[in-house]
Amino acid sequence: MEKERQEILYWNKAASAYCVRQDDLKSIYQPVVEEQLGDVSGKRILDAGCGDGSYSKSLASRGAIVIGIDGSSEMISIAKRRSKNTKVKYRLADLTAKLPFSNDSFDVVLANMVLMDIPKIDLAISEFARLLSANGFLVLSIPHPCFFCSDWIKDEKSNHLHKEIADYLTPKVEELTFWGKRSIFTAPFFITSMC
Repeated sequence: MEKERQEILYWNKAASAYCVRQDDLKSIYQPVVEEQLGDVSGKRILDAGCGDGSYSKSLASRGAIVIGIDGSSEMISIAKRRSKNTKVKYRLADLTAKLPFSNDSFDVVLANMVLMDIPKIDLAISEFARLLSANGFLVLSIPHPCFFCSDWIKDEKSNHLHKEIADYLTPKVEELTFWGKRSIFTAPFFITSMC
């Protein structure tokens, strides 16, 4: 990458704290992602925005041939440390630029909880299409803005059950502590109708 975008510099700063915060949420997302992916044995998978490498590692343990990419060098370092003794390959790559792979390189592209964090997704989606084989597919997820700032409802053992949605039409502001002190995230979406 020629010049790191400001967002990547923030992710480098926040990587460790973010990964700790996300560890307890993976139990919610991972079963759904794995169900969507199905049998991955022998499939070539690009984990785009791999973060700490959790999905890459899991997919490799299920027989996939996995390359994880992330724009944050700190996230890639964490992923490599957490994935020792696996066959996962990690590379630094920015989803807002042309990706360093040839056409038809992958059977699956996984973009889990990442596209909402890049300024423009059109290039990333175009690149995913270029990289996918003829029968390949993309699995992606993003949070709906109404869920982002909502509180988790937990059971008696503190397991996350769901998020409570109230005051749906009011813009929200949330402080994200993993960015460091005084970091405020304003949900960039304005909801104009009920879903």
